[in-house]
Amino acid sequence: MQRSCGPPEKTIPRQQPQPADHGRYLLKNMDDIYLSQFAGFPQHFQEVMEFRFSLNGETDRGCALMVASFLDHKLGKLLEAMFVDDSNVVNEMFSHSGPLGTFSSRIDTAYALGLIGPNTRRDINLIRKIRNEFGHSYQTLTFNDDRIRSRCKELFHFNNIETTDEPRKMFVKTTMSILALINSDLRRTEHRLVAKDLYLDATERKKHQERVQALAASLDADTKDSLEQLLQLLNNPDKDGK
Repeated sequence: MQRSCGPPEKTIPRQQPQPADHGRYLLKNMDDIYLSQFAGFPQHFQEVMEFRFSLNGETDRGCALMVASFLDHKLGKLLEAMFVDDSNVVNEMFSHSGPLGTFSSRIDTAYALGLIGPNTRRDINLIRKIRNEFGHSYQTLTFNDDRIRSRCKELFHFNNIETTDEPRKMFVKTTMSILALINSDLRRTEHRLVAKDLYLDATERKKHQERVQALAASLDADTKDSLEQLLQLLNNPDKDGK
């Protein structure tokens, strides 16, 4: 066996990303990873990564339409997670004719409720407009078309990751950044409790009547008159019971 006469080769360990940079590192190195590497990760994370890999084989038009549809779906889930747990009411709100039946209404409602910030709202609206450019044109469009490219260059979240002249990469990586924010919010958001109606039912009214009557027995005439008026109100609620 031949022995090397020179000094042994040094092995340079690959630098690992710091925890704070993990999301940014992941977004920059999507081409070097495989979906199977995410087995065992939380379900919502696997769902996003599966979606990301599904974009690889799509045309530019398909990519734009799928991204907008997935963000629309995720915003709906974020809003649903915050609303009271009443599926009948919530499903009606998200129906095509409901107040949250459109992508734009979900974007604005999520912003108005403080679930997404102004830059996220702006970027999702840009993605919605890019979707519309592709969806409403009968001509063949790509991300390199001037009007699509110019919108991609406006995306805020991508500019915090890296700089590139590839508009499709800007579009997809911005999407991944936004999905990370939405999933983070989804993990923390809880259903609001159903509010208690602010009126007395029959049992509660009877308890208050007994308390007022007991109090009236120890008061002077003028005060009794006031309490009697209160008792009349308790005894004669309006037709809705309020």
